[in-house]
Amino acid sequence: MIKKVELVLKKIAYYSILNRRAFLEEEKNENEILKILEKPLFEIYGKKFDNEFDDIFNLSPLTWKEEECKKCFWLSERIGVLLWGINLLENVPPFDTPFDIGQINDILQKIADSKDDIKYELRSRKELIDFFKLVDLFSWRAGMYLMKMNNILPPKPYTYESMFEMIMDKVFKEGLIKKNEYNDVIIMDKPYMKLNKSEFFLVAAITKERESAIKILLDL
Repeated sequence: MIKKVELVLKKIAYYSILNRRAFLEEEKNENEILKILEKPLFEIYGKKFDNEFDDIFNLSPLTWKEEECKKCFWLSERIGVLLWGINLLENVPPFDTPFDIGQINDILQKIADSKDDIKYELRSRKELIDFFKLVDLFSWRAGMYLMKMNNILPPKPYTYESMFEMIMDKVFKEGLIKKNEYNDVIIMDKPYMKLNKSEFFLVAAITKERESAIKILLDL
């Protein structure tokens, strides 16, 4: 258990560095970026800590493009779920609400200042699996939204409507969410199908990072 929590803490530290650097890149703050790249942080994480971000981590200061900054801005969602996973956050916000970055930074500072005094406890397997099921639902719903938006047909013999109804019936029977008059996931006080594009991209971005985080926790 201790080794599992230590790995989560390393992931949190690594993603926090990238998240902070995204803001510093936007501010053109080269001096602070250089501090991030100094030892011992670089020695701790090296070049092969996380294949998804290693290339970004090793880029020279002020060389990140907009795409790289955006990718790392959203890591606050991944960090939040990991903190929740070791019981340093009580709840995960709804999928239309990002984690409070101020609250996350406060917790990270406490970890840095009082590492030995904080009780870390990995949540139960059931809690993690239950959350994964919810994330998986939102991930599937995002995919269905994109199919509809891009006029992509599902595999035969299904139609979009029949596939949607079949999955949602299963979701309601399992009790993942409450059945409603729209036969849909409710988000932002309306059915998912009614999200405009900007609302959808917000929810989808949050979902994507939370999905990555819960997979890390389940793979421990």
